[in-house]
Amino acid sequence: MRFCQNITVLLMACLIFACSGNSKPATPSQTLAAYHLALQKKDVEMVKLLLSKASLKIHEDQAKVQNTTVDEIVLRETLFSPDQRKFYKKDEKIEGDNATVDVKNDFGGWDTIHLVKEEGIWKIDKKGTSEQILEESEEADEKLDEQIRKSREQDGLDPESTDNTNSNQNTETNSNAPPADQTDPPGPLDNPVPQRNDPPKSLDNRSE
Repeated sequence: MRFCQNITVLLMACLIFACSGNSKPATPSQTLAAYHLALQKKDVEMVKLLLSKASLKIHEDQAKVQNTTVDEIVLRETLFSPDQRKFYKKDEKIEGDNATVDVKNDFGGWDTIHLVKEEGIWKIDKKGTSEQILEESEEADEKLDEQIRKSREQDGLDPESTDNTNSNQNTETNSNAPPADQTDPPGPLDNPVPQRNDPPKSLDNRSE
């Protein structure tokens, strides 16, 4: 089993580092494909070979802080989920010694991975990738703040408009109301008809 793993490492190393004199150096996409395969094999040595010096320095600092080994950090802090079995890429862009490749994540979205050329070999630049993620996050926060600000400004106009409308409606309602000194005529219970108190007729005055 160990022998097979060593053979895999050797073949992948030949692909990336162009062991054959006629072979061209691996492209950024090929480097990422090899990185994905190394993660599936849990081949920590190959993974470290594919990381830039700055990326390894980040993992070394993390290992010191967390009191663990660099190998454990390298296999834990990965660009792909352990359950992601297939590698999909698109939009490889190369500008001098820097490159970016969009890779599909296990959520179905696309992540932009940065690579840097070191000694003629494309290495994964986690530092550049992290900086872009942070930059995109800040831009998203700024857009959200701008939307909230515009929403508050709009909300500040709407209540004023609503108050004016309500005020106008109240004015119209009050204008239709009767004057304060004008009241409805009293009802039968308010002003009852006085009862007659005629004296009773005397029996002496009866007609004969």
